[in-house]
Amino acid sequence: MTDGVGGCSAASPPLVFACLVGVALGPVGSAEAKTGSAEVKAITGQVEVQRKGEAQWSPAVIGAKLVEGDSIRAWGGASARMDLPDGSTIFLAENSRVVVGKLDFDQQDQAREALFHLAVGKVRAVVSQTALRLVKARQSNSRSQHRPPRPPSGERISRSPTTTSSR
Repeated sequence: MTDGVGGCSAASPPLVFACLVGVALGPVGSAEAKTGSAEVKAITGQVEVQRKGEAQWSPAVIGAKLVEGDSIRAWGGASARMDLPDGSTIFLAENSRVVVGKLDFDQQDQAREALFHLAVGKVRAVVSQTALRLVKARQSNSRSQHRPPRPPSGERISRSPTTTSSR
């Protein structure tokens, strides 16, 4: 994940992809967070969208906005690219289906949370550098809060047991 690219296939658990994108983008903690959308930017072949609560699938069109609960699927030989509000991108491979779980984005502090459920097939996520910097900053803060105190420079802490004898 150091290069900002992640992928997942149906051979791995669907939760892995949800965790990958969710962790990479980080949780939104502000009351200013707005529900965002994934915008369909490119389509090759037969790609369809199913809106939350609807039974019917309809052809996907460039510019369509997918929100929480919507699904997108690509048939054999087809693919789609979706852009997220933070600049990250999701690529949907052929014979794949993804359900949008959660898309929150806070314009003010740039916090974001994106969760997708891979029902079948393969996807690839390219996480924006801004999102990666945010995660690294949060990780370094959490690590520094849980580290044991270090001794002053040049001193060593011995963990071997000591024995005493009386004469």
